[in-house]
Amino acid sequence: MPYRASDGGRSVEVYVAHDERPKPVVILLHGSGCLPEFTVDPDMSFHETSLFQDAIGPALERVHVAVVGRRGVEPLAFSVGMSDSDKRQAFERAMRECSADYFQQATKPTRVADAVTAIRALRGQAWVRQILLAGHSEGTEVVTGVLQRRDPDVDGAGLFASAGPIRFFGGYVARGPGDREFFKRVFDRVRMLQQADDDFMYQGLPARRWKTFWLDSTPIDDVRNSTVPLFVAQGSRDETTLPADLFALEAIRQQPTRPIRYVVVEQGDHAFETPDGRSHVAGLFADFLAWALDSKHQTSLDVVR
Repeated sequence: MPYRASDGGRSVEVYVAHDERPKPVVILLHGSGCLPEFTVDPDMSFHETSLFQDAIGPALERVHVAVVGRRGVEPLAFSVGMSDSDKRQAFERAMRECSADYFQQATKPTRVADAVTAIRALRGQAWVRQILLAGHSEGTEVVTGVLQRRDPDVDGAGLFASAGPIRFFGGYVARGPGDREFFKRVFDRVRMLQQADDDFMYQGLPARRWKTFWLDSTPIDDVRNSTVPLFVAQGSRDETTLPADLFALEAIRQQPTRPIRYVVVEQGDHAFETPDGRSHVAGLFADFLAWALDSKHQTSLDVVR
């Protein structure tokens, strides 16, 4: 169900699946782009569209789940009589045709502030026992941005793909070391974006998005002073895996007593799918919950094959 969460004059749309039993709540943060968080059927039933969509149902016995809306992105409503083809075309069109409000608001400070608003609003509910954050891709950087602020209480964080240093580094190391011409292009791209007008469009998104998410700070910067337990998941075919290795090492160097669990899916891609067509998201999400809700929080590394 959609709710309007408010705190200190700021409000944000939050979609919550919960009952009245006191349980932890997992706050999910989507990745980039204007993919609708939900589709809505004519009977007003909501269907989540993110990486975690198939993991939510099995988790509801243990936790409540909340999805923080993104400004300028609305649920996609299907009308009576739409065929599967009609729905697919409408969904693809919604992904391509981002609103002007989305382009204006697609910044890390905005998304972090909205997540903090949701956390504070949910903390006051009688049915909320703990707060866990989970983000995929760009959503991981929203999670680490919340941890950097350190003012809302968070009991655990799941970073599903893309935690690391400056994101441009991922594309470079994925090509292998020594390609100086490619590195020069990466270097020039960074300098270009630093100097670009905020409304300048680069790869389909305004420069303000690239500046705030990829240049002004990095996940490694964000978690430096945080002691929140970290669950990090990567796929070995994702170009962000070597940066995530660095993130894990920096995380234990920065805070030796901070618990961390780092799981890599062998041959997994950015969505944790392996070449045989299997998705590992549900298993990873269950692993995250089991680890985050265990008071021992054992630091560990694992490879899923």
